[in-house]
This record gives sequence, structure tokens and C-alpha cells, in this order.
Amino acid sequence: MSRERTRLRRRIEEEPALNKAVKGIEDVERFSKYILLLAGIVLGCAHLWLALKAMFVFRSDEPSSTWNFILSGPLSTLPAVIVSYFWPKIGGTWLIFGSVLSFLFAIASMQTDRNLHDIVWYFTAYSGPMLVLGIGTIFCGTSKSK
Repeated sequence: MSRERTRLRRRIEEEPALNKAVKGIEDVERFSKYILLLAGIVLGCAHLWLALKAMFVFRSDEPSSTWNFILSGPLSTLPAVIVSYFWPKIGGTWLIFGSVLSFLFAIASMQTDRNLHDIVWYFTAYSGPMLVLGIGTIFCGTSKSK
């Protein structure tokens, strides 16, 4: 396998058109990685701000599902994005699992007052962006063209 990869790499380096195409793909991957990082930092800061505001207005008898929602979702977005810059698989997986867990905890925290409008709002405001960032991070960060 490695002999074939070495042979293919030499062929790419010898042919200028292939070399240019591979460098273009590498540039696009690098650009998309930085765009995801920037979007993740902006989203992480917004989630962190919302989580801190929510934590300061919690009552003393707040249900544990609400705390779990805040901890697994909005509060963990920024650390997961920072980790995903260095270790894309770990950070992307963290974002995906955090997205799913926070969505389940958000539904559990609704208790008996579940309606479709609130469920869709929780998903689009918190879980959906985390899920998109996690999937994008895994796809952009794990593709190695070297």
C-alpha cells in the first residue's frame, strides 16, 4: 500500500497539472478549516454568553436535565471547537455527541409542556449548529491529501 502511495505521489510531483490540482485541493481544505474555526469561535462565544446568562437566572430547584442541557450543549461548544482545531476527530465527535445530548436534555427539560415550536427552536438555536460544525470538522479535518 505505501509503495503504491509513494509511486502515486511521485507521479503527481512529476506532472505539473496534477501537482497544481492537488495543491488547489489542499488550499481549499485549509481555507474551509479556517472558516469552520472562525464560525465555531463565533458560535461558541454566543453559546457561552447564553449559557452564562441562563446559569445566573437558574432557580435553586432547577431540574438536572436543564443543567445537563447547558453543560452538554452551549457551555461545551467553545472548548470543543478549540479542541477540534488541534484534533479534528476528537473535537468533531465532541460537537456531534454534545449536540445530540443537549437536544435530548432540552426535550427532557420541557417535561409535560412539549410542543413542536419549542423543539424546533432548541434544535435550530443550539443542537443544529453544533451538529453542522461537528460534521464539517470531521470531514475537513480528517481528509489528508499529503
